[in-house]
Amino acid sequence: AEEGYPMWRRQALEEAYRLFYDELASRGPDEVILQLPEPPTSEDIGFRQLPEALVSNRAAELPAYHGCFEDNNACMLYRRRWEYDICRTSANGRMASGRSISFAGQSRYVCAADVATKVAKAVLPVEQCCAKREDSRFAK
Repeated sequence: AEEGYPMWRRQALEEAYRLFYDELASRGPDEVILQLPEPPTSEDIGFRQLPEALVSNRAAELPAYHGCFEDNNACMLYRRRWEYDICRTSANGRMASGRSISFAGQSRYVCAADVATKVAKAVLPVEQCCAKREDSRFAK
């Protein structure tokens, strides 16, 4: 499933739908918006923080939104990043514009904090750490 529909594309689709929904909510009649499912909340998507540019009041009206997806679990030493653009298409007399998603590139980079954290977790007995207990004052 991952090869056919990569995670960056899933995230881009969620964001494109959010932009479409927000545009329709600001322009369309209530009867139409009530028939559509609301975009997923941050909780629904694993508490992933939504970019400020995506949730601003003007986001749905902008001609394009540039997004990215970062894979933090790919390797101990680097992160992979996919970038994409979500562009408004012509409304052609409809209540809201469609959206098109285009791939803008992929990169990878070393994150020193990630490397240090992963090395520390591999070396230190994290499961027995007093910080993991409910109240560290009672650590033995």
